[in-house]
Amino acid sequence: MPLLLDLLRHGDALRAPDGGHDAERALSPAGRDTIARLATHLRAERFSPDRILASPYRRARESAELLRAGTGAHAAIDIAEALTPDRDPEEVLTDLAAPGVTIWHVVLVSHQPLVGRIASYLTGTEPEFSAGTLVRIELHGEIARGAGRLVRVIHPRDLI
Repeated sequence: MPLLLDLLRHGDALRAPDGGHDAERALSPAGRDTIARLATHLRAERFSPDRILASPYRRARESAELLRAGTGAHAAIDIAEALTPDRDPEEVLTDLAAPGVTIWHVVLVSHQPLVGRIASYLTGTEPEFSAGTLVRIELHGEIARGAGRLVRVIHPRDLI
């Protein structure tokens, strides 16, 4: 059975307040709506990941929470420091390939440029990752450079 890896770029976010940190930016109303529409779409497909990992940044955590609640998924949301925007894809993927960990469907909720780098690393191509885009990669065997196949892209504009 293949590993399905869903890469979700968080929904549109508000600007950081003066003197505020980028990590504390909340989802905008439009961003919340985009993730809610995506969740409704995925719920109809019986979306049921084994694991959801989110960046510690507020907008990614909020996106993960909305996705889980809107789809009815039972997976816990784990916060992963490796999912911050400028991290190395290999660092993220090493955690997924840990010995003794068996998962069939995992969602990574993160940011650009990281989600694009992960897609490129695994498939050799980088799809457009506007805010709220979900990209599905299928992996058979090891999680390694070029080992994945891009099987689905859902842009927010597809859900109108």
